[in-house]
Amino acid sequence: MAILWGMTLTELVSAAFFLLTGVLLFYATAWRYRASARIAAVAALASVGAADAFMLMSYGGEPAVTFDRPGPIKRKSTGERGTFAFENEASHGSAASGGGAGVSGSRHDGRAADSAELALQRAVDDCPVCPEMVVIRPGVFTMGAPPNDGEADASERPTRLIGFARPFAIGRSEVTLGQYAAFAAATGRAVPDCAQATSGEDNPLRPVSCVSAEDADAFAAWLAKRTGKPFRLPSESEWEYAARAGATTAFATGDQLDASEANIAGSLGPTVRVGSYRPNAYGLVDIHGNAAEIVGGCWTPSPALVPGDGKAAGPTGACGARVIRDGHAGEAATLVRLSARRPIAADRRVPGVGFRLARDLK
Repeated sequence: MAILWGMTLTELVSAAFFLLTGVLLFYATAWRYRASARIAAVAALASVGAADAFMLMSYGGEPAVTFDRPGPIKRKSTGERGTFAFENEASHGSAASGGGAGVSGSRHDGRAADSAELALQRAVDDCPVCPEMVVIRPGVFTMGAPPNDGEADASERPTRLIGFARPFAIGRSEVTLGQYAAFAAATGRAVPDCAQATSGEDNPLRPVSCVSAEDADAFAAWLAKRTGKPFRLPSESEWEYAARAGATTAFATGDQLDASEANIAGSLGPTVRVGSYRPNAYGLVDIHGNAAEIVGGCWTPSPALVPGDGKAAGPTGACGARVIRDGHAGEAATLVRLSARRPIAADRRVPGVGFRLARDLK
C-alpha cells in the first residue's frame, strides 16, 4: 500500500495498462480457449495498446535533470505541470514547474508583501541610487527557444530545464543613466560619451547604455560595498526566468510583439524613460527593447551548457566572452525575443547595451 500511495496518477494508470495487457496477451495466445475468445482478446489487446501508446506520446513526464545542488528533489503532488518540493531547505517551500512560481508583492499579484520584499523596499528608500528590486520566487522553467520559434538560431537550442531552489531579487528596470552617473562621480569612472546619446529632462531616468560587462560588474560591486547588500548581475537563466514570468512563447506578450508594446525597431528614438511600457506578469519593465542587457557569467554556445541550478556559467572573471540578452531600441523584434542571446567581449562598449541588477536573498 505504501508503494501505491507514493505513485502518481499517471504511474498508476500505466501500471494498470501493463497488467491488463499481460492478461489479454495470455487469453489471446492460450489455445485451450475458443477461437472467438482469442479474437476478442486480440481486439481488446489492440485497443489497450493503442490507448497506452497515445498516453505515452501525450505525457512527456518531468524530464530528468541534475539541479547541481545538495539534497534530493522529490515529487510532492501532481498537477498539470507538477509541483516539486526541495528537501533540506529551511523554508521547505515548493515551486511550480514551468516557471509559474510567481513574484512576491501586492503590487504585482494581489498578495501581501513578504518580509524580504519589505526589506528591499526599505533599502531602496534608504538608498536613492539603488534600483527598485522585485522578489522572484523559486520554481522550474525551460530555458531556450520553444519548438515553434522559427526565428531561433543554434545558440538558443537545445533547451535546458532550470530549477531555482531559493528566491532571488532582480531589478524592476534596467539601471538608469542617473544611477550610473552617481557611481561614476563617486568612483571617478568615466561615463562613456555614447551612454548619453539622448537628451531631455528625463534623461537620468532612461537606461544607461554603451557600457561594458566590466563597467556593469564595477557598478554592482560599488553598490554592494556601499549598501552591504550582495548586488550583482543576474545569471543568464535568472534573467530569462524572470523575463518569461511563466510565458513559454517567444515574447512575454505571446508569439508576436509590436512597437506599441516595447521600444523596438527605432520607433521612438534610441531610448525612452524606463517603465514607459506595460510590465510583464512579474512586474519587470523593458524586458523587450529599450536597452539590451549584459548578464552575469560566461557565454556558452547553447542553453544546455548552463548550470541547472540557475547559477552563472563559468567563473565570470575568466570569461572569453560574456552574454547579452534582449535587444535595444533600434533592433527588430526577432532580436528581443525571450530566448535571444549573443556573446560580447567583457571590455566592449556597444551603443544600446546596458544592464539590470540582481540580488541574493538571505
